[in-house]
Amino acid sequence: MRSFVHLAFPGSIGRVEYTVRLVACIIAVAVLYYFRGLTDYATTLWALAIWNYIAFFVVLPRARQCGIPFI
Repeated sequence: MRSFVHLAFPGSIGRVEYTVRLVACIIAVAVLYYFRGLTDYATTLWALAIWNYIAFFVVLPRARQCGIPFI
């Protein structure tokens, strides 16, 4: 269980892992919008959740590892 939590919510990530996670999340949002449409309320909530995941668990760990100070 601990390894899954670390995999889904990392403290720091490398270049390749950053790129793979970023591309996978962007593709997930694109697929959601493609199949469900732009006007569906549930799709918008899922897309918002994915974008928040990108911000807090993909970009911030990578920025911290690169030495960019955040919170």
